[in-house]
Parts: sequence; C-alpha cells; structure tokens
Amino acid sequence: MIYSLKIRKLKKQVSDPKLNTQERKKLKKQLFYLEKRQRQFVKTFKKALVIGITLTVAALILLYFASRPKYPPTDIVGHVEVYPKSRVSSKKIPTSVQKHILEHTPSGQRGVLIQYNCKKYKCEKGLVNKLAEIAQKYPFVYVAPADYSGKIILTKIGRIKIMNNLDEKAIEEFIVN
Repeated sequence: MIYSLKIRKLKKQVSDPKLNTQERKKLKKQLFYLEKRQRQFVKTFKKALVIGITLTVAALILLYFASRPKYPPTDIVGHVEVYPKSRVSSKKIPTSVQKHILEHTPSGQRGVLIQYNCKKYKCEKGLVNKLAEIAQKYPFVYVAPADYSGKIILTKIGRIKIMNNLDEKAIEEFIVN
C-alpha cells in the first residue's frame, strides 16, 4: 500500500514535461528500485500468507484429532501372539496385545478387556480391586489401566461399552453376553 502510493507519485513526477533528462533519469531509477522493493514485499507477503495458512490448517487438524475421543480396539487386525504376564495388570496393555486377547486367550475363549482411566476421571476408592475381583471369576477377562476416553471401558470383538460408574451387574452382563 505504501509502495503503491509512492510509485503512483513517482510515475506522475516522471511524466511531468517540465523535467529535464537528468532529473527524469534519477526519478526513473528511484521508481525502478521502488517497484523492485514492492515486488519483493509482495512475494514475501505471499510466502508468509501461505505459511500462515498452512500452519493454521495443520493446527486445526491436530486440534481436531487431539480432541476426538480415543477408544480401545474391538478388532484383531494387527495383533501379536503375546499375552500380558498377568490378567490383572497395573500397566497399560499395548494395542496389538489387546487385539490378541480379543482374538483368544490361553483358555481358548475370546477375551474381554476391562480398562480404566483414573488419570482423566475420578475413580472411587477400591475401583481397581473390584474390577480385578470381577475378572478373577472369568479366565478370559483382563483388567488394566488405559488412557482412553472413558472411566471404565469394556471391550470384546466388535463391541465396546463405556461406563462412568462401577456397575458390577452391567459389567458381568457384558462379559457373558
């Protein structure tokens, strides 16, 4: 904008018939460098604009994916032939191992996972012990902490149930049905 005004003013001065050749030459030189600076400014501005838009779009995409709920797997694609050391774990179970549990457990049955997220959600005292007690009744049920969206997340092949509170009866119904 500033360059445009100065360039317009210089062009007007250059076209003045009262100027002598030397003055006109001097003004044309100033005009040439001013136009060159304007082109550089526009080029830099366009690059900055493209970079700004690209960064904004990238940030929005990241924000979208970061804000989406995160759930455990309910399929077996990409599983590994490994089981956790214990059916009740104090450590997260890797996704590929979760998928193997869903496929089958050492008992031969398809597995059920009970996972809990006490970092993001407030868990009542004794929740983990109660979940472990439920799991002990069934040789194909595993319990572990997780960072999924939900306080208590139950999964089996093709099914998921998210619970905000401990409901032993509902958990057992999910396990057996």
